[in-house]
Amino acid sequence: MSGDMKSKFIETALELINIEGSTSSVNLRTIARKIGCSHQNLYNYFKNYDELLWECMIPSLEKLTEYTWNVIEDIDDKDSKVRAFFESQIVFAVENPGIYSLIWLEKLNGEPPDYIRQNLDFASKQFIRIVGDFAECNYSSEQLLKLSDILHNFIHGSICKVIRKRIDENVDEFIAETVENCIDIMKFYENTIKK
Repeated sequence: MSGDMKSKFIETALELINIEGSTSSVNLRTIARKIGCSHQNLYNYFKNYDELLWECMIPSLEKLTEYTWNVIEDIDDKDSKVRAFFESQIVFAVENPGIYSLIWLEKLNGEPPDYIRQNLDFASKQFIRIVGDFAECNYSSEQLLKLSDILHNFIHGSICKVIRKRIDENVDEFIAETVENCIDIMKFYENTIKK
């Protein structure tokens, strides 16, 4: 039963974070109120609110990964698959702004436990591996890491514009343009490496 309650705190926190768009409007009392228990009950399962937020990271990353794989798994054409991959990153963030913010934007106090750090590292390695799978040339590890960094930072910046409503154009058009820019970045980087 205690594992069920711990999971309930995590699920409810994520639900509220996603509704609010960030962690700033969510606290122990709002989570406990939604569950129907005292906010002091949380301390039976977590040392503090920050530990709860770190625990929310794993299901958040799992949700992003599952969403991405569901989008790209049945696409055979490499060009279509890379476009779908980049688009899935942006669409996930638009549909789950709070979860995306928790993963990439929120400042979480303290250090993540090792098992959470391993999940974060795994997610980063997956992104690098996928970019490598789509690359048109054989990059060294250093080159692939640099390209992945450039792409991730570009996508992240674009996502921030969308989820913080800093764009004037239609969201779908902005997403399509961002995907095309990712493809252009990959081609430009490849041409730079070949020289």
